[in-house]
Amino acid sequence: MAAIDLNLMQQVADSGKYPFLLNSTDVSNVAKIMDAHPDLFGLRWDDPKSKMTDGGCLIQKTIRSDGGSEPNLYGFNFTTQQGVKSYRCFDGHILTNELFGMRGEGKRWIHSNKTLCFDADNPEKPVKEHVILGGIPLFFESINRLCEVAAEITGNNDTKKLHDALTKIDSFTTEEYDLELDYMFIDHINGSVTFGFDKDYDNDNTKIVDLINCCSEDGTNVRRSNNALLDVASDPLDSGDCNNCVVIKFDREGLSREVGISLGHHYSKLAPPETKPMDNYGRYSQKVSSHNECVSLVTDVTAEAKWFTEDIARELSTWEDETITTNLLAAIVAYGTDYGYRLDVSYGWMGPGGMQTIPGQS
Repeated sequence: MAAIDLNLMQQVADSGKYPFLLNSTDVSNVAKIMDAHPDLFGLRWDDPKSKMTDGGCLIQKTIRSDGGSEPNLYGFNFTTQQGVKSYRCFDGHILTNELFGMRGEGKRWIHSNKTLCFDADNPEKPVKEHVILGGIPLFFESINRLCEVAAEITGNNDTKKLHDALTKIDSFTTEEYDLELDYMFIDHINGSVTFGFDKDYDNDNTKIVDLINCCSEDGTNVRRSNNALLDVASDPLDSGDCNNCVVIKFDREGLSREVGISLGHHYSKLAPPETKPMDNYGRYSQKVSSHNECVSLVTDVTAEAKWFTEDIARELSTWEDETITTNLLAAIVAYGTDYGYRLDVSYGWMGPGGMQTIPGQS
């Protein structure tokens, strides 16, 4: 049996319930990526020799307000080394930096799994590597280290604007960390790195506004678009049920003017690995309720803002109800742009229906 069950994928595609989210082209694309990497996908995911952490796939599809298109990305979870101050990239390059050893209270180092995201039209190497960092507070030392990582990945040593923007939103003078470095996307093809900062819902959005002002100029379309997206996202950002991040990108040209807002959830609707719902039904019920409240809120506000057509909004709201596979709506990341907005919609499945593990979810 293959690492990813393409037959199950095809069954969901053939149901016709999700023409945008999952269709036969997506199944073919995953097969093409698997064929290009027998070293990664040649074994069942649960084979002791496999480096995969589950038999699922994360899909990212992009919607642009100007009608433009971007390639779909398909992500797969693999193990990575923990407890070290380095990260080995897919191409063999090793990033060694104190940043990977910094932790907030009760946090881990690099997470135990990473996600490799491929474009089926160019499947030879991943477009992005998603590395979970587990919550690093922003202060003088961590900002310096983050800029070092950005320079090494992009080859652009002029990180002053990035440093200034992060200093504007640091947590050094506060007792609570409003924004913490949660993850990074490494793009070796385009020479960029994207950083996601976990947003504390208890605090207002002042630091997001500060970051927008640092990244884009007053009176520009991109500044207006960033502020408009912030208005739409205000309710999820204020909700304790939602896991929200602020996203910025640094590339060979410098700090991007586009600021992203990621709307996701804190908890899986499934019981933790190797447990059953009845083991602690009260806590399980709370997490399921929180998860459902977040998904409902995010789909409602984005549909009201007409970010999606009614058909796509309906698919998003019912995606997790599928019984053939265990499905997950991961996050919607909205970017303000010169032409309006760009939405990266991330979702996927974790294996056969009833599977009880979703890596990275608590």
